[in-house]
Amino acid sequence: WYQRRVREPKVVFAVLPGGYHYLHVARPQPLVDLETAMLDSNYGRELITGDKDSGYFRLHLNQYHSVETITCLSKDPFEVSNITQIFGLHQQFMNSLEDRFD
Repeated sequence: WYQRRVREPKVVFAVLPGGYHYLHVARPQPLVDLETAMLDSNYGRELITGDKDSGYFRLHLNQYHSVETITCLSKDPFEVSNITQIFGLHQQFMNSLEDRFD
């Protein structure tokens, strides 16, 4: 039996009513309620900036400190391919992002 490892993320991008640009990048996996997922001791942590008015950006770092999911909501257009490049990247490769966030 052979199990294929998926390395490419699932990318969802849309322009929403009101001119909002939405992006969600995640590992392909069965859908799990966020609150339930956060109860798992191996969930990791979230780095969140902004809000729905100024723009929202959320990085979920897994227990190994690598980018597990990316969510972005912005009134301004952004380059999707630039943001998707950080999927799976360890936070140390982003200039110790966790240390600078705290």
